[in-house]
Amino acid sequence: MLLFLSLGLLACNPSSSRNAPADKTAAGGDKPQAQGDVQDGAQDPRPGAEVPSGEPAKQPANEPANEPASEPTSEPTEGPPSHAGPLRITPRETDEGLLPHQPGSTAPEESMASYALAFGWDPSAERFVLCFSDGADLDTCRVYGVTEGSPTIDNKQVEDPRAWIDELGVTVGPTSWAYGADIELTWTKAGPQGLAFGVKLAEALGGDALPRQVVLDFSDSDAFEPEDRVLPEPEIVSLSADGRMLALVGRGSWGQETEYRVALMSTGEFAAEAYSGAGLRRLRADAPGLASDLFERAAKADPEQWKYPYNLACARARAGAPQVEEALARAIELGGARVVKKARGDSDFDSVRERPAFAELVAGQSSN
Repeated sequence: MLLFLSLGLLACNPSSSRNAPADKTAAGGDKPQAQGDVQDGAQDPRPGAEVPSGEPAKQPANEPANEPASEPTSEPTEGPPSHAGPLRITPRETDEGLLPHQPGSTAPEESMASYALAFGWDPSAERFVLCFSDGADLDTCRVYGVTEGSPTIDNKQVEDPRAWIDELGVTVGPTSWAYGADIELTWTKAGPQGLAFGVKLAEALGGDALPRQVVLDFSDSDAFEPEDRVLPEPEIVSLSADGRMLALVGRGSWGQETEYRVALMSTGEFAAEAYSGAGLRRLRADAPGLASDLFERAAKADPEQWKYPYNLACARARAGAPQVEEALARAIELGGARVVKKARGDSDFDSVRERPAFAELVAGQSSN
């Protein structure tokens, strides 16, 4: 299972600051990373990545693995409160259950297929646990660690998965998050062995659909042949209790073989990429006013990345809006000399280049 960082194109072509190598699960402490192929939201979708239209959800015949909370277990803490809302996923219904976390959990006794039994985040939001039955005498609980340094996956064989995760304090998590009013999650099949998670933004923000934010790829699994039509589906979408972390779980099966893929990421980083991808589209459509709003939200969702305030400064300059220098100053604070060098030659700032405040900013640091 490969880990890819969250990358995105930038409005004024600054180079991305996230270039860490892939690994086998999530890592990163304060800046956790997603396991899966993370695509720029502003790129044209590749074949097979169209966002499907949702249909009314039906109650699955199978019982849910964990009883989901009808209300959030805690208030989401990340992101502007005015943007909070329910965790919505379209389509909500899968072949086995209902999203975000009512996967099918039963199978005929003669079946060797694997099904999710229990799952959730520990109280620290540093570990996500997925327990599943695979036809053996003992069930498997897989612990995905979000840690500094090398990422971790730890497999445990247990008799009673629900009791085991209860001892760890693992919970399913809230059913609302800090970006629910702005962002709806989507999913679609990405070829015979891939699963793409995307987003759709609220109509007030332009209604952009960005269908390939995270791709879970099953083609590298030893359990499947290249010609196998695994046709994976999302199994679980789970927030940590504090709303800071998001787990996306996909399940793929072929014959008696079952594989899971898990992407763990910061909700702030995930939301920021969505806002930014839509902002780039607005900027390309010569709508810098709406782009400014989107980049501002991106900068608040992920306040440690210089590309979002930089893009915000570009959009404000093109819109003739105030506070261009304020946004650029924040980008320079985060990104240093490379941002200064970029701003000096960026045509988006031509309308403000002669202003003393702007000239002072771009003259303030060496470009070396």
